[in-house]
Amino acid sequence: MTSFLYKKNWGMDEDEREPIGYYHIGLTVDGEHGIVKVDDTYPPVQDGNSAIEYVLRLAHAVYPKSKVEFDFIKQWCIDPEPEVQGYVHVSTLTH
Repeated sequence: MTSFLYKKNWGMDEDEREPIGYYHIGLTVDGEHGIVKVDDTYPPVQDGNSAIEYVLRLAHAVYPKSKVEFDFIKQWCIDPEPEVQGYVHVSTLTH
């Protein structure tokens, strides 16, 4: 079983996998506040700065005639989960 909480680096062991960076970007579009959630598994996102740029480009594409303002960024990293070597308990099928 593999975890989805780390970047897929096929052929690398657990010590070589990188943690995922998660970002909540606060925006104001025409006076309406909102949060866009992204992580660095998105191809254009490598760090906090690129996450902000990506979200601002996305907002301008969706709302081309609106005033888009950056409010804040909240960011954190989550370490990769360990590989699971089997099941927690044995399950039996009953009829």
